[in-house]
Amino acid sequence: DEKCLRKVDTPFIPGPPGGGDTPQEATRPEEFGELSQVACSVPMKLLYAARVARWDLLRAIGMLARLVTKWSKHCDKALHRLMCYVHSSTEVTMINHVGQSDTLDEIELNVYADADLAGERPTYKSTAGYIGQLWGPNTMFNFAAKSKTIGGVCNSTPEAEMSSANMALKQIGFPTLDLLEVVCDRKVVLRWYEDNTATIQIVTTGRNPTMRHLSRHQGISVRFLHDTFFPRDETGHPIESQCFVDYIPSKLQRADILTKAFRDAIGWKAAQRLLNVYSTERDKSGNPIFERDMTQPPHADGHVAVVASERFAEDCGQHVADRLSTAKD
Repeated sequence: DEKCLRKVDTPFIPGPPGGGDTPQEATRPEEFGELSQVACSVPMKLLYAARVARWDLLRAIGMLARLVTKWSKHCDKALHRLMCYVHSSTEVTMINHVGQSDTLDEIELNVYADADLAGERPTYKSTAGYIGQLWGPNTMFNFAAKSKTIGGVCNSTPEAEMSSANMALKQIGFPTLDLLEVVCDRKVVLRWYEDNTATIQIVTTGRNPTMRHLSRHQGISVRFLHDTFFPRDETGHPIESQCFVDYIPSKLQRADILTKAFRDAIGWKAAQRLLNVYSTERDKSGNPIFERDMTQPPHADGHVAVVASERFAEDCGQHVADRLSTAKD
């Protein structure tokens, strides 16, 4: 019933006692919530739409999805709050940009990876979030994102960040890089953006004496990441790499919204903008109103080039077909 839905600024309820982001679990039958019978269907319906155009909701939905078998009264409140926010933001969607003047020779691959340490309760597990993005002079196109609980308990923030980066590069970064090199017929640059300086230092040096358990506990090879971003020849001399790791301030980390609960309206709006999530409200002339900020590319073309996006996709498809045809011949 829409009468029970109110306008809210964020999809998250206040955190439970003792910290953490997730609602408290039900441990006894009398603690189960009234919505436990629909606990699976409602979040999954939201997830279907969120995967397409509302990536800002992935973390809120994921927190509830993992509690469908332990649904509590706190989960009832969290689901109600989420539905209130969805009802309050039906005009909001993700809007990607492809510049009309950009070519395949200018496209780069950006990967943003972030983690929230021990945000899950009572397991104290961490949450990983990562985004794949095509970037150009007038292009910023998000094509993949994931918010996932890290399987093993992390002992420190660098360990959680390493786990998130490892998943991002293996599941999004390197497979997409192989595809782009076929499409663009050249070596494509991959840039991994990380906001934790300790993690960058570990990858840069290839050494991590304080976390020797990473390979056994998290299945991460520090040497693999080091050799990928800082390769050397047979004599040990550094050689040029197409993969780079760059530091980015936490306030500009685009994957941050996939790892934690934002309960502050201002911080939530800023995180949405980093994810290209805007309101589609229009002015009196029928033109869309976008709340852009300085973190966005200049977009010298002056508008969101939907036609250019379609043309870009067609050119890519035709180029791949030509390349495959040549390979067969």
